[in-house]
Amino acid sequence: MDISHKTLVDANSLRGGNAQKRQIREYVVEILRRINFELKTAHQEGRQELITELPIIFNIANLSEISAQREVWSNVIECLKLKNYRVAINPRKDNCLLKIAWFSKEDEAAILHQKNIIAMHTQTF
Repeated sequence: MDISHKTLVDANSLRGGNAQKRQIREYVVEILRRINFELKTAHQEGRQELITELPIIFNIANLSEISAQREVWSNVIECLKLKNYRVAINPRKDNCLLKIAWFSKEDEAAILHQKNIIAMHTQTF
């Protein structure tokens, strides 16, 4: 059967192109810059973790909202994990929360142990 190559669109032309990748990268960089500022502020305030909100609406050409969320959010999480943060995400219908902790579980266990020692030896006199 002789069918013209122009009859059916090539799958490669439907995959995410450079424009999409550039837009995704721009969103990720913008979010990471904001998170970086928030992390520094939280650390200066003596906190051990940060809960921040991620955008839920992205304007990326030829990409559904759910796909855009997946692309951007997963990239943000991967970047944070590469910097040794502990990360948890809570996507909801109307917002998306991201919890970022910089203390390890071992650090938190040591702090709890110290608090317990002080509590066990605290007396009123």
